Amino acid sequence: MKEIAKFIFEAGSLKRIRRAWFKAEGVPNPESVAEHSHRVTIIGYILAKLEGADVDKVMKMCAFHDIPETRIGDLDKVAQRYINKDKAELQAFTEQMKSIGAEDIIELLEEFNNKTSKEALIARDADSLELLFQAKEYADSGHKGCLYWMEKNDRYLKTESAKRLFKEMKSMNSTEWWKGLENLS
Repeated sequence: MKEIAKFIFEAGSLKRIRRAWFKAEGVPNPESVAEHSHRVTIIGYILAKLEGADVDKVMKMCAFHDIPETRIGDLDKVAQRYINKDKAELQAFTEQMKSIGAEDIIELLEEFNNKTSKEALIARDADSLELLFQAKEYADSGHKGCLYWMEKNDRYLKTESAKRLFKEMKSMNSTEWWKGLENLS
Protein backbone atom coordinates (compact mmCIF):
# COMPACT_ATOMS: atom_id res chain seq x y z
CA MET A 1 0.00 0.00 0.00
CA LYS A 2 2.89 2.36 0.68
CA GLU A 3 4.01 2.27 -2.99
CA ILE A 4 0.46 2.88 -4.18
CA ALA A 5 0.07 5.85 -1.83
CA LYS A 6 3.40 7.25 -3.04
CA PHE A 7 2.28 6.84 -6.66
CA ILE A 8 -0.99 8.67 -6.00
CA PHE A 9 0.95 11.57 -4.48
CA GLU A 10 3.31 11.49 -7.48
CA ALA A 11 0.38 11.54 -9.94
CA GLY A 12 -1.01 14.51 -8.01
CA SER A 13 2.15 16.47 -8.73
CA LEU A 14 0.91 16.78 -12.34
CA LYS A 15 -1.41 19.49 -10.97
CA ARG A 16 1.69 21.62 -10.32
CA ILE A 17 3.51 20.99 -13.61
CA ARG A 18 2.59 23.64 -16.17
CA ARG A 19 2.38 22.72 -19.83
CA ALA A 20 5.41 23.98 -21.74
CA TRP A 21 3.68 24.45 -25.10
CA PHE A 22 2.29 27.94 -24.63
CA LYS A 23 5.00 29.62 -22.56
CA ALA A 24 6.68 31.00 -25.69
CA GLU A 25 3.39 32.66 -26.67
CA GLY A 26 3.34 34.63 -23.44
CA VAL A 27 0.50 32.78 -21.75
CA PRO A 28 1.21 33.78 -18.14
CA ASN A 29 -0.24 30.71 -16.42
CA PRO A 30 -0.69 27.82 -18.84
CA GLU A 31 -2.83 24.86 -17.85
CA SER A 32 -1.29 22.07 -15.79
CA VAL A 33 -0.48 18.65 -17.16
CA ALA A 34 -3.28 17.26 -14.96
CA GLU A 35 -5.81 19.69 -16.47
CA HIS A 36 -4.65 18.69 -19.94
CA SER A 37 -4.86 14.97 -19.17
CA HIS A 38 -8.35 15.31 -17.71
CA ARG A 39 -9.74 16.83 -20.90
CA VAL A 40 -7.75 14.40 -23.07
CA THR A 41 -9.57 11.57 -21.31
CA ILE A 42 -12.97 13.18 -21.94
CA ILE A 43 -12.13 13.76 -25.60
CA GLY A 44 -10.80 10.19 -25.86
CA TYR A 45 -14.08 8.83 -24.55
CA ILE A 46 -16.07 10.84 -27.08
CA LEU A 47 -13.83 9.91 -30.02
CA ALA A 48 -13.80 6.22 -29.06
CA LYS A 49 -17.62 6.20 -29.03
CA LEU A 50 -17.78 8.02 -32.38
CA GLU A 51 -15.21 5.67 -33.95
CA GLY A 52 -16.70 2.45 -32.50
CA ALA A 53 -13.50 1.59 -30.63
CA ASP A 54 -12.72 0.05 -27.24
CA VAL A 55 -13.66 2.95 -24.95
CA ASP A 56 -12.03 1.47 -21.85
CA LYS A 57 -8.70 1.01 -23.61
CA VAL A 58 -8.72 4.53 -25.07
CA MET A 59 -9.58 6.07 -21.71
CA LYS A 60 -6.76 4.18 -19.98
CA MET A 61 -4.28 5.38 -22.60
CA CYS A 62 -5.53 8.95 -22.21
CA ALA A 63 -5.57 8.90 -18.40
CA PHE A 64 -2.06 7.47 -18.05
CA HIS A 65 -0.14 8.84 -21.06
CA ASP A 66 1.30 11.87 -19.23
CA ILE A 67 2.16 10.15 -15.93
CA PRO A 68 5.90 9.98 -16.85
CA GLU A 69 5.96 13.78 -16.89
CA THR A 70 6.05 13.68 -13.09
CA ARG A 71 9.66 12.57 -13.54
CA ILE A 72 10.80 14.07 -16.85
CA GLY A 73 8.62 17.19 -17.01
CA ASP A 74 6.57 18.48 -19.92
CA LEU A 75 8.87 18.87 -22.90
CA ASP A 76 7.96 21.19 -25.75
CA LYS A 77 8.84 20.35 -29.35
CA VAL A 78 12.12 22.27 -29.21
CA ALA A 79 13.33 20.30 -26.17
CA GLN A 80 12.18 17.06 -27.81
CA ARG A 81 14.65 17.68 -30.64
CA TYR A 82 17.47 16.99 -28.17
CA ILE A 83 16.01 14.24 -26.01
CA ASN A 84 14.58 10.82 -26.85
CA LYS A 85 11.28 11.57 -25.12
CA ASP A 86 9.67 8.20 -25.87
CA LYS A 87 12.62 6.30 -24.38
CA ALA A 88 12.75 8.48 -21.27
CA GLU A 89 8.97 8.26 -20.81
CA LEU A 90 8.97 4.49 -21.17
CA GLN A 91 11.76 4.11 -18.61
CA ALA A 92 9.98 6.34 -16.08
CA PHE A 93 6.58 4.81 -16.82
CA THR A 94 7.87 1.24 -16.46
CA GLU A 95 9.26 2.04 -13.01
CA GLN A 96 6.03 3.79 -12.02
CA MET A 97 3.69 1.03 -13.17
CA LYS A 98 5.80 -1.78 -11.70
CA SER A 99 5.75 -0.01 -8.34
CA ILE A 100 1.94 -0.30 -8.24
CA GLY A 101 1.58 -3.69 -9.97
CA ALA A 102 0.12 -2.23 -13.17
CA GLU A 103 2.40 -3.77 -15.77
CA ASP A 104 -0.58 -4.16 -18.12
CA ILE A 105 -0.66 -0.38 -18.49
CA ILE A 106 2.96 -0.35 -19.73
CA GLU A 107 1.86 -2.12 -22.91
CA LEU A 108 -0.77 0.56 -23.47
CA LEU A 109 1.83 3.35 -23.38
CA GLU A 110 3.99 1.44 -25.87
CA GLU A 111 0.95 0.95 -28.10
CA PHE A 112 0.11 4.67 -27.72
CA ASN A 113 3.65 5.75 -28.61
CA ASN A 114 3.95 3.31 -31.53
CA LYS A 115 0.45 4.04 -32.89
CA THR A 116 -0.15 0.31 -33.35
CA SER A 117 -3.93 0.17 -32.94
CA LYS A 118 -7.11 2.04 -33.72
CA GLU A 119 -7.36 2.87 -30.02
CA ALA A 120 -3.83 4.30 -29.96
CA LEU A 121 -4.64 6.55 -32.94
CA ILE A 122 -7.80 7.73 -31.20
CA ALA A 123 -5.96 8.41 -27.91
CA ARG A 124 -3.27 10.35 -29.79
CA ASP A 125 -5.97 12.31 -31.61
CA ALA A 126 -7.52 13.11 -28.23
CA ASP A 127 -4.13 14.36 -27.00
CA SER A 128 -3.67 16.52 -30.11
CA LEU A 129 -7.24 17.81 -30.07
CA GLU A 130 -6.94 18.90 -26.45
CA LEU A 131 -3.90 20.97 -27.37
CA LEU A 132 -5.82 22.46 -30.30
CA PHE A 133 -8.84 23.30 -28.14
CA GLN A 134 -6.52 24.90 -25.59
CA ALA A 135 -4.77 26.90 -28.31
CA LYS A 136 -8.17 28.13 -29.54
CA GLU A 137 -9.17 29.15 -26.02
CA TYR A 138 -5.93 31.06 -25.51
CA ALA A 139 -6.23 32.71 -28.94
CA ASP A 140 -9.85 33.71 -28.30
CA SER A 141 -8.78 35.30 -25.02
CA GLY A 142 -6.12 37.46 -26.66
CA HIS A 143 -3.05 35.27 -27.15
CA LYS A 144 -3.28 35.30 -30.96
CA GLY A 145 0.13 33.69 -31.35
CA CYS A 146 -1.47 30.45 -30.16
CA LEU A 147 -3.21 30.19 -33.53
CA TYR A 148 0.16 28.92 -34.75
CA TRP A 149 -0.51 25.64 -32.95
CA MET A 150 -3.83 25.25 -34.73
CA GLU A 151 -2.16 25.77 -38.09
CA LYS A 152 0.67 23.32 -37.39
CA ASN A 153 -0.78 20.48 -35.34
CA ASP A 154 -4.06 19.60 -37.04
CA ARG A 155 -2.08 17.57 -39.59
CA TYR A 156 -1.49 14.96 -36.89
CA LEU A 157 -5.19 14.08 -36.63
CA LYS A 158 -5.87 10.62 -38.09
CA THR A 159 -9.50 9.74 -37.34
CA GLU A 160 -12.42 11.18 -39.25
CA SER A 161 -14.21 12.08 -36.02
CA ALA A 162 -11.22 14.09 -34.79
CA LYS A 163 -10.93 15.92 -38.10
CA ARG A 164 -14.65 16.78 -38.07
CA LEU A 165 -14.51 17.92 -34.45
CA PHE A 166 -11.47 20.11 -35.18
CA LYS A 167 -13.27 21.72 -38.13
CA GLU A 168 -16.29 22.47 -35.95
CA MET A 169 -14.12 23.84 -33.14
CA LYS A 170 -12.34 26.26 -35.48
CA SER A 171 -15.66 27.79 -36.51
CA MET A 172 -16.65 28.62 -32.93
CA ASN A 173 -15.70 31.24 -30.37
CA SER A 174 -14.54 29.31 -27.32
CA THR A 175 -15.79 31.95 -24.92
CA GLU A 176 -19.39 31.61 -26.08
CA TRP A 177 -20.08 27.91 -25.38
CA TRP A 178 -22.61 28.81 -22.69
CA LYS A 179 -24.83 31.05 -24.83
CA GLY A 180 -28.34 29.65 -25.11
CA LEU A 181 -28.04 27.58 -21.94
CA GLU A 182 -29.60 30.34 -19.87
CA ASN A 183 -32.91 29.86 -21.69
CA LEU A 184 -33.21 26.12 -21.13
CA SER A 185 -35.84 24.97 -18.67
